[in-house]
Amino acid sequence: MICTLYNNSDDGSDDIEQYIWTCEETFSDAGIILLCDCIKEDKTRQQLNMSDNNITSEGAKCIAEAIKVNTTLQKLDINGNNLSDDGATAISECLKYNNSLQELNMSYNNITSEGAKCIAEAIKVNTTLQKLDIRGNKLSDDGATAISECLKYNNSLQELNMSYNNITSEGAKCIAEAIKVNTTLQKLDIGCNKLSDDGATAISECLKYNNSLQELNMAGNNITSEGAKTIAEAIKVNTSLHTLNIYHYHLSNDDRPSFNMTILTAVHHNTTLMKLTLPLVSGDNKVKITSEVEKINKERTRQDISTLTCYYSL
Repeated sequence: MICTLYNNSDDGSDDIEQYIWTCEETFSDAGIILLCDCIKEDKTRQQLNMSDNNITSEGAKCIAEAIKVNTTLQKLDINGNNLSDDGATAISECLKYNNSLQELNMSYNNITSEGAKCIAEAIKVNTTLQKLDIRGNKLSDDGATAISECLKYNNSLQELNMSYNNITSEGAKCIAEAIKVNTTLQKLDIGCNKLSDDGATAISECLKYNNSLQELNMAGNNITSEGAKTIAEAIKVNTSLHTLNIYHYHLSNDDRPSFNMTILTAVHHNTTLMKLTLPLVSGDNKVKITSEVEKINKERTRQDISTLTCYYSL
């Protein structure tokens, strides 16, 4: 298995050096132990990708010890392994000491709310991490609540992905409370969870106060036309959001047109939203929706405002 470490050279190209270990067809924990010795001594590499390598919590502990002393690594990708909560705890602990890591991907690693609580404690004190991807785990509402609480204190995180984590409206309410006071988060992905209209209402309400969030993905939840109304009210007054994804494959064909028109009617009052993804419609409904987007863009062109690009998805 090849583990590639990237070092950006002065001329902008990537100077690629490959560390090759063989351990029963995968890198696994045994290979990680050897590699971590290199990470401790390395003074130049900025990116490390160890995704999909059957790494367990034991390997994660070795990675954590290496990152405690490494001062140059900026991006670490360990998604698609089997870290579990013990591994997440180890990685989290090292974040309290590391001052160089800017991007961390721990998606799809069987992390539950217990691991999320440790991650949250680390983010409270870490001042360099800008991007955190923990999608596809098992955070649930307790994990979402813990992560949300840390957002009230953290001033460095700019991108957070918590999609595919069985978060319901209760977790969404905690996320919303955090976003009301957080001033640095620019991109939030809570798609493909279990948010209902109550969750959409909570998130929408916080958008009336937040001035930093630029991209929001709430697609693939259980939001109906009632939830769309609260999202629409937020769109009317929000001035920072430029990308919104709310397509909804659970929505019936009969409800899709009204859902879309509710959102687009609100966009007439908005001047900053540039990318919008809505539930797919067809036939006469598609013609009507397309016409509404054209009206929005005609008015924006007249006012010399950036036009809206509208996408549709099942």
